[in-house]
Amino acid sequence: MLQPCIFPGPSQPKGFSSFLQPILDELRILGHRGMRVACADGFVTAQAHLAFVGGDIPAQSKAAGHSGHTHGFGCRFCLQQGCYVDGRYTYPPVKAEEPIPQYRAQPSNLHGTFFFPIDVMHLIRSNIGRQIHRITQGKYDVETGINPLRLNSSQSRMVDRCIAESQPLIPSTFSGNVKSLSDDGFLRAVDWIHILRFIVPTVIVDSIKDKTCQAALNNIAQISNVLCHPQVDTSSISVLHECITYWHQFLLDLTTRSCLHQGVFTINQHFLTHIPKLLHCMGPMHSYSAFSNERVIGEFKARIRSKKSPGKNASNVLVDFAALRR
Repeated sequence: MLQPCIFPGPSQPKGFSSFLQPILDELRILGHRGMRVACADGFVTAQAHLAFVGGDIPAQSKAAGHSGHTHGFGCRFCLQQGCYVDGRYTYPPVKAEEPIPQYRAQPSNLHGTFFFPIDVMHLIRSNIGRQIHRITQGKYDVETGINPLRLNSSQSRMVDRCIAESQPLIPSTFSGNVKSLSDDGFLRAVDWIHILRFIVPTVIVDSIKDKTCQAALNNIAQISNVLCHPQVDTSSISVLHECITYWHQFLLDLTTRSCLHQGVFTINQHFLTHIPKLLHCMGPMHSYSAFSNERVIGEFKARIRSKKSPGKNASNVLVDFAALRR
């Protein structure tokens, strides 16, 4: 993998397309002409191709030329129009819209809307994962109904106590570090993923007595398991589609009975409906997630400290990284 580094400077570039044009020109040359690589048994001509453009929702919208998720047509994969409720657009489940056709433009590698795929890290981090926690804390409650997913104060304390008691049993190789759900602002993306996969179907499900709610939470946990799995097949995609349908129907029933606010149907909940098709086209989401990208951004930000010559400082840091990882 070739890892270029582009620094926009202190302000956002006015022309995003012209800002990216140099790197796109280089990619076009690498895709057509390639480059000669010296190997032990001679030279090999290698070509580099742009397979997809990843990132969070605002970055991908800008790269795709889309208006963004706050627009009335906030989905870049279909033509469903959002419903304007209390100052924002919501996307309740409706009859499946005709997706924007996938196409292949020559000579570009652009193959359609899934060229800008959904990133599992940003989907779950502060979106689906945090939203499930907010639902259980009553953030989407309405005055006219009772939220069956809401945990009272004693149940919330019991969940935190169970998490704390499980700390000695967690292997040292485990990447998550969830100590409490009370301080949700300090949880990382991987923590929210582990909350959905391991804490929701065990501790939180045990705290809720309603069987329908338990089934709904188990379905959202199963969705997270499939999304994070390094391999997917036809059967797992079918299971994923059934779980998403069940989960959205459950939320729709709660909003219809005025137990939850309609704002629960965010653009990220809508993105779940496109994931089965995304897996068919692009494969496991683990393969094109932004985990490594965000990790590298953190490493660069910690080392680029010069305010007078940030470009020169960044170049030196990039050379040092290349030398260490050679």
